[in-house]
Amino acid sequence: MLNRLCKSIYCALILILLSAVSLSAQVTTGEITGTVTDQSGGAVAGATVSAVCPDTNQTRSVTSGSAGEYQLSGMPICVYKVTVSLQGFKTTTRDVTVNVAQTTKADFKLQVGERNETIEVEAASPLVDFSSGDTTEVDTKAILDLPTEGRDFKSILGLTPGVQRSPGGGFMDVSINGQRTSTNNYMIDGVPNNDRFYGNELVGQPGLLGVPSALLGNDSIEEYSVQQLPTAENGVKGGAAINVTLKSGSNNFHGTAFYFGDYDWLNANNFFSSTRTAYHNHNYGGTLGGPIIRDRTFFFVNFEAQRNKSLAPYNVILPTQGDIQAVTNFFTCTPANTTSCTVDPGTGTPFITNVHNLPMNPAGLALLKYYPCSDGAGGVVQCTPSAASAAVQPGGFTQTVLLPNINTLPASFIVKIDHKLNNKINLSGRYLYADSTQSGPAFGYTIPPAAGSGLGADGFNSIVPTRVQFAGGNWIYSIAANKLLDVTDIATELDTSWGGWYDVAKQSGIVDGKWRALMLGQAPAAWNWRPDFFKAAGVDKFPDTFDELLAAAKKMHAYGKPIGMSLGHAPGDGKSTNFPVLWAFGGKEFEADGKTVALNSPETLNAVKWYSEMYKYMDPAVLGWLDPDNNQAFLTEQCSATVNVNTIYLGARDAADQKGDAAKKIVADAMDHANWPSGPAGRFANYNINLWAGFADSPNPEGAKAFLRAFFDKKFIVPWTKTGRSYFIPNFKGLDAIPEAWPDAPQLKIFRELNKINRLPGYAGPPSAAATDAINKFVLVDMFANAVTGKMKPEEAVAWATDQYKQSVAKVQG
Repeated sequence: MLNRLCKSIYCALILILLSAVSLSAQVTTGEITGTVTDQSGGAVAGATVSAVCPDTNQTRSVTSGSAGEYQLSGMPICVYKVTVSLQGFKTTTRDVTVNVAQTTKADFKLQVGERNETIEVEAASPLVDFSSGDTTEVDTKAILDLPTEGRDFKSILGLTPGVQRSPGGGFMDVSINGQRTSTNNYMIDGVPNNDRFYGNELVGQPGLLGVPSALLGNDSIEEYSVQQLPTAENGVKGGAAINVTLKSGSNNFHGTAFYFGDYDWLNANNFFSSTRTAYHNHNYGGTLGGPIIRDRTFFFVNFEAQRNKSLAPYNVILPTQGDIQAVTNFFTCTPANTTSCTVDPGTGTPFITNVHNLPMNPAGLALLKYYPCSDGAGGVVQCTPSAASAAVQPGGFTQTVLLPNINTLPASFIVKIDHKLNNKINLSGRYLYADSTQSGPAFGYTIPPAAGSGLGADGFNSIVPTRVQFAGGNWIYSIAANKLLDVTDIATELDTSWGGWYDVAKQSGIVDGKWRALMLGQAPAAWNWRPDFFKAAGVDKFPDTFDELLAAAKKMHAYGKPIGMSLGHAPGDGKSTNFPVLWAFGGKEFEADGKTVALNSPETLNAVKWYSEMYKYMDPAVLGWLDPDNNQAFLTEQCSATVNVNTIYLGARDAADQKGDAAKKIVADAMDHANWPSGPAGRFANYNINLWAGFADSPNPEGAKAFLRAFFDKKFIVPWTKTGRSYFIPNFKGLDAIPEAWPDAPQLKIFRELNKINRLPGYAGPPSAAATDAINKFVLVDMFANAVTGKMKPEEAVAWATDQYKQSVAKVQG
């Protein structure tokens, strides 16, 4: 029974969590959205929208919603044949192009007629990107057709707006929109391609000579995009997301072969030399793709090799044979032998240089043969004592020497396999191997070994061998709300046994009248504050209203321990700090329909004006606070109060109890937590939530439901909540009255009250894609920040934010 239940968990539940993890780091697909209407513009619900990729015959279908809307997510890149059909209307077909990490808008207007009548729209849907972030599609044709140094695909990045690349390329060479070169997030098929040590790309990283030491073959690239304002799913770094999508096989065999050659006899003479610099570059390879099993499994391989050698001329100053003679004379001029000594012209007395009869170092003499000396006429000899000549002028001689730059990349290959399990699940894997050796003058040392020394011409070069192996896989499961298991029966049972769900659980779990997910819980954010600091500043309790909070802020500022509210682009604290301010003053983002933007109101303006006053008494650093920064400010006693989950207290308490950290013990003992103050419209909060959901097509849906019932049973959920120490709280009303579910620490007592005031963004409408888009753009945070800094007047900040919300609605609705 346990084994069967575990299989149910893995098949029906845990995979959805794993898919979320993989998708968060692997952006390899795009999506198609749009609306289906009749000729009068009325929404057409229930229409079947099907997309077929002609290359692989992969098919995806969805049904238009009540407003005529549809969305095809997780679509591999392709030019799809999209067909819309419904009884009573003519079938309509058009081509729609899907690119990686982009949303293509394709609306359909159906004509009345027989379903078997077909209207084919010849023009493809225009590639207008409706996705979040600022995405630039790099011209793939340019990657193949334009000459690029060392076949470096990054060379084309310079054609992208906002990209600055060091002339000629090189190590850590790409800056996008002024960001540091180490903040770019490089990906191949959505799989991270980052060198964790240096912070730049792994495959394609320039080696010693400034050209890639591991090639990503240009002929293997299907798409190449730069998302300059990366959306949340990219993660890893805060800079631009640079994603290279590899080609895939199809039902037809296709391939390429190439050779690029460059030779010295095709070049002009070097400026510093009367002869041509010796040079050759051989670059060759090819690709092949096709089916393993038609319509199901496909392969693609790429091979590329490179052999590059040149002799680079340098003007250098070499010691001469006369310099060797001078050094020899220095050692042979001893008290017993003055033959080689310089004589004082006035007294005739020799100047003794080797007073103590020091011998020449035999190790040094052995090394001298490797170093070149000039014969004074452009020739080179070994710098050994036997080459000494008084006939050659000492003091060095400037001449041109030739040093080799060698890049040998005997093999770089990619193997990619794509497999379609069914029309909803796709698997993809790729493996890249590259091996190279680069040799070049090191750190400006530009003197070659002497001829006859036994060392090659690159004997003093830095020689860098590089081997790169890159492997990654993608599991893409395309789901929609109606693809999730209907758990209405369980939700109803839990509603009865637990005394009801709070509203946020219903808002987040119910889709079209059915429970498609059960709220696992939420991580509530409270006011973390220091009662000792407040009391010392003349504030006896935590403020209960926003007017009291402003008055307390003035006193805490004067005391030197200001209150801090995050106004930076913090994904967690930015939301949980600023949405409650808007709502407390009666502001709202949308009307109840979830589509009409309602932000521009007297209530929102009052919230902005209050914040502008509050900011006067805060540390300006709050404008740049990310999620860890307010924690650090509180723990180091730079601020006396801030909004955060209870991790500040838990971290300090654990450090004090488990590691004996005296400073953290002071913070843990002195701090407390408080509820949000009340505003003119009430008391509200915003927290992150998590949901359990199962797949509707699970082979064992009853097993999934059995797990959910077991998880939410009081025998499990009560001790589970207790163990979590109020960091994560289930969303049941009846949980408040069970003492065994709550931690013993009095500092955490307030958290059992926070379930009651949580509200989801998008108010007064339901949660929506438009609200999410506005969150990802930090519109509300920036509205407050623009006003408090004086960048905009309060009225201008509200108007700007309203326009941003309207843009989010337009993006979603088209």
